[in-house]
Amino acid sequence: MNTDNDDMTLDGALSFILHQDNMMWSRIQTMEAVQLAGLAAAYAVRCQPALSIAIVSLAAVLTLLVFCLLRRDAMIQTELLAKFPKLGWSAPRKWDAPLKGREVTWIFLAILLTADIFIGVAAGLGWL
Repeated sequence: MNTDNDDMTLDGALSFILHQDNMMWSRIQTMEAVQLAGLAAAYAVRCQPALSIAIVSLAAVLTLLVFCLLRRDAMIQTELLAKFPKLGWSAPRKWDAPLKGREVTWIFLAILLTADIFIGVAAGLGWL
């Protein structure tokens, strides 16, 4: 972390890590809200394909920006965990829990952007 004072206690580090977790979850919820609003708005103006495509494109860009913030939060958390190895615990992968949350966010982003592309193409071709 880029701080002048590196005298953070273990309790302070844990509190900050939990704060970062909450912020990352908030970012995921924001991505969902942006996507829902964008897809609903694109459908609402489906009679104007250019406007639908513009709305879906804006939703995709906003989703990418929020995802970049989420990744930044994850980088900060990773750096803090490196300074406090006692807090760096994880559960082993199992058949019923094969993915980590950071991996799922990439899959989530891919699904959302694929939906944007599909709706944009559908609006452009007049399928909506």
